[in-house]
Amino acid sequence: MDGDSLESDDGFDDSNREEGYDIVPLENLHLLHQLAANENENSSGESDFMEDLEDIHTFDTDLPSQHSYLGEDLEVLRGRTLLEDGSKHDLDILYHTYVVLVPGQTLPLTVFDPTTINMFQRCISKDHTFGVLCRSIENVNTTLIGTTAEIYEYQNEVVQEARFRIKAKGRQRFKVLNTHVNNSMTATVEILPEVRLNNSLDEIRIQSINRYRRTHSLRCRKKDAMLTHWPLWVYEQYDVKQLINKIKNRLNFLEEESQAVRFKINVPDDPTELSFWIAYNLPIKEHDVKFLLTLNSPIQRLRVELSLLQKMEVLCCKHCRVQIGSHKDVFSMSVEGPQGTYVNPGGYIHETLTLYQVESVIVFGTPSTDFSWFPGYAWSLAKCERCHIHLGWKFTATSNKLMPKQFWGLCRSSLTIELGGFYSMEEENNLVF
Repeated sequence: MDGDSLESDDGFDDSNREEGYDIVPLENLHLLHQLAANENENSSGESDFMEDLEDIHTFDTDLPSQHSYLGEDLEVLRGRTLLEDGSKHDLDILYHTYVVLVPGQTLPLTVFDPTTINMFQRCISKDHTFGVLCRSIENVNTTLIGTTAEIYEYQNEVVQEARFRIKAKGRQRFKVLNTHVNNSMTATVEILPEVRLNNSLDEIRIQSINRYRRTHSLRCRKKDAMLTHWPLWVYEQYDVKQLINKIKNRLNFLEEESQAVRFKINVPDDPTELSFWIAYNLPIKEHDVKFLLTLNSPIQRLRVELSLLQKMEVLCCKHCRVQIGSHKDVFSMSVEGPQGTYVNPGGYIHETLTLYQVESVIVFGTPSTDFSWFPGYAWSLAKCERCHIHLGWKFTATSNKLMPKQFWGLCRSSLTIELGGFYSMEEENNLVF
């Protein structure tokens, strides 16, 4: 055998091989064709699967906050009215609503009463601002606390069924000094301040050596507290950063993926905005929300809200107390948060909390898309299985390609919160100090 000619074990001359390739024996070519066919089939199946995934789209959480069910013919008002803290103003008052309006909360309204329509038109011609007071059975000597509302969209003309539609946003808290009732209600109010407190430990630090401080670690905070009469844990109860972190940890369930869908949600970082966001986005009892509006410091409000969140366990029917759902079932179908304020064609306002799943609830009626608060979903009425009171609605996607396929919207007025551990409002009052 010639030494310059090399032959491999398979009987083929290696000199005919290109680098990185192997020559396949002729008797094995049919196996190669079969393998190529299988790869093409798998590739085609994977391509079809990816196309199906591309067809499925997640609900746009910006849509509910636009309240498009009110119509597309609303006029937009520009600008922002900000009233000075402590200043006194005469405001037109909306008193017949059952909503405790909170700064930052959106308030859609459909009204039919000519007096109320005239009041709104008067506000629009001036600074777009009116006051909202919630009707309640309270001691007449109790100071009334309300919230200013600024109209940002309105119906230009009263035409269909003599109704008037507006969208307003809660702005600032106020206390009522005195009221005047003529054809409509007006009140002299004082704008309540927002008191922002510095970290208590900042006051005892030696300012001249602050520039050498490289961190705000636990170790540094403990050293700061050693210069005072109180341990660190006392100060951390009032540390706004610590409060925000603890609250956001409790709100983690809103950001968890459920049913393979992740929704966009804007939880504020600012302590004042966060304290109001919690008040109108979680199913806190009405009297607790009113109490929160009396507090002038976001630290006070956050302390009360953290205590409520730590005890919040299950959602129950307000009438018969049967369990309807868990706080872990709550999710956000709106970028503004899990609980939204909506109005029906008759002008009745519903604060609606969205949940993935519920129990002890029955559905009746034919699904309808009329006046749906969530575009792309049809609603059906939902009642308590035990006492048959109206709880809210079941929303079902009208398209198989829309996620989630279904969810529930329950009225806050039909729910009550069962708290873990002993709870009393006196305890919450003590938390603000």
